[in-house]
Amino acid sequence: MINKLDRRILAVILILVRSVSGTTGSGGDVPLRCDEYDSMGFMDVNEAFCTVTGFTVTHSQNIVIKNIPPGNMVKFMKFYESTLLYMPFHLFETFPHLKTLDVSNTNILELTRNAFSAASNLTYLNLAYNNLTSIQTSVFIGANVLMRLDLSYNDITTLSVNAFCGLHTISQIFLTGNRLKELHSDIFKDNEYLEKVSFEGNLLTTIQPEVFRNMRRIKEVNLSNNQLIYIHPDTFAEAASLENLVLSYNQLRNFQLTEKNIVHQLHLDNNHLTNLTINATRFVRASHNNISELILHQSLHIETLDLSANRLTSISNITNITYMLYLDVSDNPIGPLNVSTFAQLKRLRGLNLRGTGIRELKFGMFSKQKYLEELDLSFNNLTSLNLDMFVPYLTNLKKFLVDGNELWELQGNRSFSDTFPQLQKLGVSRNRFNCSYLHHLLIPPSLAESVVLNIEPDNNLEETPHIRDVSCISRSLESLNASFTAEESALESHIQRLSKQLEIVGSHSRNLELHLAFMQVFAYVLGGIVLVAAVTLVTLRYLKNQRSGRYDRSSIVFHSTATMDATMTLDSDQ
Repeated sequence: MINKLDRRILAVILILVRSVSGTTGSGGDVPLRCDEYDSMGFMDVNEAFCTVTGFTVTHSQNIVIKNIPPGNMVKFMKFYESTLLYMPFHLFETFPHLKTLDVSNTNILELTRNAFSAASNLTYLNLAYNNLTSIQTSVFIGANVLMRLDLSYNDITTLSVNAFCGLHTISQIFLTGNRLKELHSDIFKDNEYLEKVSFEGNLLTTIQPEVFRNMRRIKEVNLSNNQLIYIHPDTFAEAASLENLVLSYNQLRNFQLTEKNIVHQLHLDNNHLTNLTINATRFVRASHNNISELILHQSLHIETLDLSANRLTSISNITNITYMLYLDVSDNPIGPLNVSTFAQLKRLRGLNLRGTGIRELKFGMFSKQKYLEELDLSFNNLTSLNLDMFVPYLTNLKKFLVDGNELWELQGNRSFSDTFPQLQKLGVSRNRFNCSYLHHLLIPPSLAESVVLNIEPDNNLEETPHIRDVSCISRSLESLNASFTAEESALESHIQRLSKQLEIVGSHSRNLELHLAFMQVFAYVLGGIVLVAAVTLVTLRYLKNQRSGRYDRSSIVFHSTATMDATMTLDSDQ
């Protein structure tokens, strides 16, 4: 597909070529003629049309419509491989009964005022794939009965608040693939009959709640592939007829509508949602988000629910929706399932459990799904599968997928044809079936030749044997795998023994470390005690010496010979 820049360059080249070659002259008037038009008037009034091919005009030239009789009944007009640059003047005066005008991909740069002043019968206008950059005020005045307007894939960055003024009967407006960053709150104030609008593939970051005010008849709104981070809960509060709301491929982190909103289809895939509130919606697609919590209101209305590639760990509140027809919870870590998990989903037609971590299927798990037509159990951790568990319940099953598991053989006494008499598509690829056994599974009478086999792509570049394009394991390869498995088992057992011995050594090592630590602490304590005792002993000796020295000096008595004799004399006299 040619992009917008390439189309601009191509338009300039065509203009230059036409100017140089002189096929249309170097200025003045350029005659516009219909390639297919019955000038004698024999054309059916209801099928009258005019087509123009290879028409080119430059900025210095004027478009003049010639050889078209007045009062013609042309209802349809289309330009092929042409370059107009602007809407031809007096086009609608010349074709007063024109209902459909297709000027897509004609390199129109601008819409001038009064261009549609005489377009009183125009109901469909296609201006897609041009080079428009803006839509000015009241540019469509005069197209009073216009019902469908296509402005997709231009370079429109701005819309005047009165861009669609006067279009009181418009029901569909398409602005897909432009460069709009915002919308005025009164952009649709004159378009109360609008039923379908598309802003897909723009640069919108937010939508004011007033944009869709008073639009009670709106049925479909497409805002996908923008940069929206938030939608106000009251944005569609008055949209009583809203059937399809598309918000895919944005940056929404949460989403919730007011309780009185009923949306038949809600598309929220590929956003950044972590939780989701669903209110009375029949069809919900919210795959490829980060949803871990689901809040349901009036859940009985839900018929189709796609929550694939999220972060759900439980589906207990989902499996209570008794009117559910299609459920997709693939690529969620929901883990093991109970026998009664799907007991309430008796109307289920399709169930996708791909990549959900299921390790085992139990008898009675699908005993209530008598209307089930599609069951996907691929890329789980199934190591065994007994087909008897599906009998006699899944007699209407048309698609059964168990690709990408670890299945060696199927248990039970029934073949696929016996178990699923209406089977149309079967997936058993990327398992571990022996070739001889797989050959028996995939040929009549075990499986009808009309059954289409689903083949999951395999990144293994080595050539492998296969049965009906389903890879299998040959006997030699099986024996080799068995020897590898035996060696692997022996190695694993040896590693386990070594691990146990290492655990014992580690335990002894930890005990020894504890003992060493205890001895070290004991040594530190003992050393501390000895040190304290030594210090105490030294201190006591020092104090004793100090005390004894002081007392000896204070009690010294000097005894002279005279004194002693006098004392003795006194004693004898007595």
